Amino acid sequence: MLTYQQALIETASRLKESGSTTPELDALLLLCHVTGKDRIGVYATPKEPLTSEEYSKFDNLVGRREKAEPMAYILGEKGFWEFDLKVRKGVLIPRPDTESLVEAILDIHKDRNAELNILELGVGTGAIILSLLHEMPNAKGLGVDVSPDALACAEENAEANNLDDRLTLRASSWFDNVSEDGFDVIVSNPPYIRTDDIPNLMRDVAHHEPSLALDGGNDGLDAYRHIIDEAPAKLKAGGLLAFEIGYDQADDLKKLLKDSGNFTPAVIVKDLAEHDRVVLAHRL
Repeated sequence: MLTYQQALIETASRLKESGSTTPELDALLLLCHVTGKDRIGVYATPKEPLTSEEYSKFDNLVGRREKAEPMAYILGEKGFWEFDLKVRKGVLIPRPDTESLVEAILDIHKDRNAELNILELGVGTGAIILSLLHEMPNAKGLGVDVSPDALACAEENAEANNLDDRLTLRASSWFDNVSEDGFDVIVSNPPYIRTDDIPNLMRDVAHHEPSLALDGGNDGLDAYRHIIDEAPAKLKAGGLLAFEIGYDQADDLKKLLKDSGNFTPAVIVKDLAEHDRVVLAHRL
């Protein structure tokens, strides 16, 4: 039976051939997942053999990764902010870039004890709104999504992190099932990939993540138009509208917000890679 060291070497080679850009790391994380050891534990016992049961499970997981299935789906979780969030197929995997959206909202609402009422459109795993509720102990949230898988995933994450008492989850296509108004913050990371660009994304994304959470229409702006049109009726005067955007969409969003006549001039925030990532505007 393979030792840990042999498994790491052989698996990294297999994954490199299949197109993984991080084959060594993938191999290590899969081995840790199967054996229950952390990275130090694996490296400290290179000659320890996998049991037959571990090997069978490990080989199955490696096969899934060879088909470009995202590691987050294989492992069932993804780190975001201060959480290890549960992730499942059919739900968009949280990205580190999205932490820039959370940070931008917190930079505006510096009073962490404020009693804010937050709405997230397209809640997904709950990454954004749960991070905000975690940082603001007196805030309450409503998260909506059209996907039953996403709502179930967000509910599981809210319960696991003891935030379910301050988060309501509801099935809704954008504002269709949102009767409430007077929100202090409306936030969304909507689908913003141009339809024609989706086949050109990395295999992990194009072949495995839900198109519903990716496809923003011909120009990638369909969801933004819809939200910008309806958000003023749901926001308090002075309330914040916050979006994640694609790296080349800042000018488009500025124009959409200006043309609506309902918002202050848009502020653009860059992510850690210095790409335009967040758009912020307040309701007039």
